[in-house]
Amino acid sequence: MKRHDDTAGHRLARLSELLLGELRDIFRDDVSDPALAGLEVRAVVVSVDYRHLRVHCTVPGRRPRREIEQHLARATPFVRARIAEAVDLKRVPEIDFVIDAVAETESESA
Repeated sequence: MKRHDDTAGHRLARLSELLLGELRDIFRDDVSDPALAGLEVRAVVVSVDYRHLRVHCTVPGRRPRREIEQHLARATPFVRARIAEAVDLKRVPEIDFVIDAVAETESESA
């Protein structure tokens, strides 16, 4: 029984790494919303049933958190579609974005 749990944990870790890389690529290369420019995906947490994905990110600048959340909500269907194209999954997980910080850029803080 322990062997099965170890395998499941390994799969989850591999999927998390894969999704983290894909999300970083998507936000760097494919998302054209200027409000999300510079968004950095810091970490992902995949639920054990692979149905939910929590994405931790930071955004540079001094934009209101609410505004960023609205832009992320509009981008979510596009991001899920890109993940579906890039990763072979039975179901594409629902995505919840968590904004860890709205970081000031160096030019704004100087």
